[in-house]
Amino acid sequence: MKHTIIIFILSISSLSYSQSTKDLDLKNGFKDFKFGELKSKYENKIEPIFNSSDMFLYKGSEPKDLFGWDWHSIYLKFYGNKLGYIQSYWLDNEIIFQNIKDKLIELFGKPTFVAPYSQKFKAGLLEYVEWEGKNVTMTLRRLKSDYKSATPCSDCRIFLTVNSRSLQKQNLKSDF
Repeated sequence: MKHTIIIFILSISSLSYSQSTKDLDLKNGFKDFKFGELKSKYENKIEPIFNSSDMFLYKGSEPKDLFGWDWHSIYLKFYGNKLGYIQSYWLDNEIIFQNIKDKLIELFGKPTFVAPYSQKFKAGLLEYVEWEGKNVTMTLRRLKSDYKSATPCSDCRIFLTVNSRSLQKQNLKSDF
């Protein structure tokens, strides 16, 4: 009987975990951005960064926030001609990071990976959480840009990255 209860609890927790990462795949993007959309849809709302032909700064006015927190910038990356990578960032505020993290946990469940303190990079990684679906990966990071500085996070950033693994794989195959 005891073993039956343990197996039941494990199967329920496994089901709820797979359910939440499945939701990440069903969302297939971020806010109004959907993976696979053509670059031409955003032609008047993007500008290339770093002389790149595939990474762009989004200049549109909507969407402008996540869970009520206005972001500083959104970057879009296109694999071929299709949207496959979205990154937004905020100027650091520990409350913003925690609020976004809590809301993402509500939506997608417990993260599939949380960087333990011992694995945080010396380059200023303060916090790192990741949700990995079958086709979509989402990471939330809090970084200190000047990791040598002893000052508190006056120079920190919060990044939310959502990536289409399937489009990224297709793009890598076409490069060979």
